[in-house]
Amino acid sequence: MDFEINKKNILLTGATKGLGFEILNYYVSKGYNLILISKNKKKLLNLKKKYKKIINLNIFAVDLAKVERLNNTIKKIIKKFKKIDILINNAGVWGPIGNFDKNNWKKWLEALNINLISSSYLIKSVLPIMKKNNFGRIVQLSGGGATSPMPNFSSYAVSKTAVVRLVETISEECRSFNININAVAPGPMNTNMLNIALKSGKEKVGENHYNKLLKQKRKGGVGFYRTLSLIDFLIRNRKVSGKLISAIWDPWNKMNFKKKIKNKDIYTLRRKLI
Repeated sequence: MDFEINKKNILLTGATKGLGFEILNYYVSKGYNLILISKNKKKLLNLKKKYKKIINLNIFAVDLAKVERLNNTIKKIIKKFKKIDILINNAGVWGPIGNFDKNNWKKWLEALNINLISSSYLIKSVLPIMKKNNFGRIVQLSGGGATSPMPNFSSYAVSKTAVVRLVETISEECRSFNININAVAPGPMNTNMLNIALKSGKEKVGENHYNKLLKQKRKGGVGFYRTLSLIDFLIRNRKVSGKLISAIWDPWNKMNFKKKIKNKDIYTLRRKLI
């Protein structure tokens, strides 16, 4: 689907580092209007300064862990821009690493607030405007924590699994409004989250997973290109909604979704039956 790009507003969270920063660069180069949410006001101001000759970035500093503060921010954004065409929920954290029974409960809940509750709140906030305009694209970063157990990363795994089910549910509610919502698993990237996990140490992370992360660190991870391409594919595609797609492992760029989409269980969270 071709867009009038200069008229599309993208709301992006977690744009000051890692994958979020790469998403920002990708869409700056394509001429979209970008609205950034991050808790790091200093980095947001630096980004605004960096891109001022290319695009007028719109920045809003708010801590996504404090969901109650999002309400005023969203009201300001909607009042100023009148519409949000695309929401990319990228911000995410590991939460406390280690055995669940030894996790700090306050930090465990804080991770849920960032990964699940704030993402859900942002989706809820943009849906009325998207429904009114009969157009919307929502991309939710989920990660591998949604597809299999992740020992020692319980808060991350729980929140990412929950948000994928939310994506499936909202997709069914919005089918008649030209609103597509999908979750993306980007694969093992060498971002700051990798460094945080390694810094936690082998004992908390678990020996097998720790060794996998060390190997990933040495080899450089999977890079950003396929994830950026998948996000753009989902934004432009009119057929795909309610799916969890891996940028690395799924043949999304070759698949005929018009035929495959008829099987509603493909790329979703389901039980396996014998």
